[in-house]
Amino acid sequence: MFTRTGLIAIALAALICVPCLAQDTDGDGISDANEEILGTDPAFADELLPVMDEGPESDERRAAEGYDATKDILTVEFCSVAEDRYLWRVTFAEPPRLEDTVCHLYVNADEDEATGRQNHRGTDYMLSVVGGGSTSGYYKPEGERVAGPMVYFATEGDSLLICADCDLGRDDNGVRYSMDVLVHSIVAAGERPPMSDNVSSQIIAGIPISEREKIMRPTDFTENHNVSAGFGLDLIRPLLVDEANLVIRYDELEMDGFEVDLFTSRRYGHVKMTRSRGTVSASPPRAGRYHVGFMMYDDSRDDRFVISVNDEAVGLAIANRDNNRHWVYWLTEARDFTPTDVVTLQAAGSGGKHAVCRMIFMPTPPQVRDVEYHVTDTEWTAPVGPAGRVNISWITSWPSGTRFEYGLTADYGQLAEEDCHRLVHRARLTGLDPEATYHGRGVGTTPDGEPYLGPDITFTAAGITPPPTKPGVTQVPLTVRNPREADAVGWSVTSGVPIPQAELADSAQVRVTLGGEEVLAQIKTLGNWRDGSVKWVLVTVIADVPAGGAVEYVLEYGRAVSREVTASDLARTAGDRVLVD
Repeated sequence: MFTRTGLIAIALAALICVPCLAQDTDGDGISDANEEILGTDPAFADELLPVMDEGPESDERRAAEGYDATKDILTVEFCSVAEDRYLWRVTFAEPPRLEDTVCHLYVNADEDEATGRQNHRGTDYMLSVVGGGSTSGYYKPEGERVAGPMVYFATEGDSLLICADCDLGRDDNGVRYSMDVLVHSIVAAGERPPMSDNVSSQIIAGIPISEREKIMRPTDFTENHNVSAGFGLDLIRPLLVDEANLVIRYDELEMDGFEVDLFTSRRYGHVKMTRSRGTVSASPPRAGRYHVGFMMYDDSRDDRFVISVNDEAVGLAIANRDNNRHWVYWLTEARDFTPTDVVTLQAAGSGGKHAVCRMIFMPTPPQVRDVEYHVTDTEWTAPVGPAGRVNISWITSWPSGTRFEYGLTADYGQLAEEDCHRLVHRARLTGLDPEATYHGRGVGTTPDGEPYLGPDITFTAAGITPPPTKPGVTQVPLTVRNPREADAVGWSVTSGVPIPQAELADSAQVRVTLGGEEVLAQIKTLGNWRDGSVKWVLVTVIADVPAGGAVEYVLEYGRAVSREVTASDLARTAGDRVLVD
């Protein structure tokens, strides 16, 4: 259907519709239907080897109140399926009852308790089946938890089968790692489960490594299949108001394993996944030929959907651009629909909300648009004052660390950088030769760590001498209002004041007056024009304004202006004491 030996067709069909079949083609004790769920090959017998033998609980425990045989671990078996795919089988005293069961596999992939989860024997992967759904976490070497691999699971007789793709340790004898297992009843937070069983940490070693190629499941792909995509509100808004399109809101969708997210700050309302492999579905209100699609928000989580029409898997949409924008995904090929046809979106990601906002049936698809990585708006200024300094600014289309390469040639050789995560960047270069011409460029980084380069620019560090301040005195009224019912006495009032280009060389030639008399003011240059003249000044005064009244200050600047009123010291020494005003 898609690529890589066409095996995704099997995996997609397993997600969409799992028939109740007991057929076991390869005779390995796992039904074909469950092998499709797990991502193992129903035509090849996987040999699960015993790695933990816990045995049943004691007679005393089994007779005690709260004992639950569906959570009494007997054995754990394990095998290498293909490449980095592994399969565990946990067998219980009675068939597992998943709706009230928690099962955790704590996998220490490198047997190093100093890395991974610090409070649990160095766990690298926590693979969990909880209440009929699955979750997972991966712990980085320093202990930070991030989303782990998708956990696929199924029950077979008295056993729970768990399959996941992990980077487990290996040695000359095969797979080698350590693991412990915990199973207990689901209870409210803070309560003690009536039934709990565990297998303490053990080394798993000598397991043969399979050389087979793994079956590709929806979670294994990184690109859309039979699906096009675009993002941005300028693209999406016209779709939502176009009367030719059939738009179905999130709260009008049929949900199974989803619910309306009532606690969201996003622009558009949406549903959220409540269990793995949940579905939302809808039918077109009227017949026609449409590109069926859906709208959702792409954050950093692993959100993806298998798209099916009348239980036939026809596309895979993957939200993996992580740019925190609303996207629309649609089937690239148009199809004929009637109101009896059902379109289903089935969650296939390992985490995230899978936050569908709308389902849309479009006679004409929108523009395909992907995230582009580029550096723009690279600007430089040599600041007012001593030579040998340059301020550089640029913008990256993706949040990146600040990195600016520069040198006397286009080979650069020097680097200004800062470990950060932003779109707008600034670098201050010092110690430059004021007589030389330099080359430079900004550098961004894609989410997978690849650099993307800005255009080469040239700049000098000769410094700037601003034009002289405008002759005479220019006055700018500054009105301070007090809308309150109480007098404002000794209030600190601060405001920015813009200055036209080439009119002010230095903020020392600025003062503030009240009734024609200069008052104490703090004045600071905030920015300069490219010719070095002052562009903005920040002005602070201590004001007395009557209730409901206003006071008219005047800012004055010009070549004839200088500040005469200065502040007294806030503190002074007096012998062995410090006096503070």
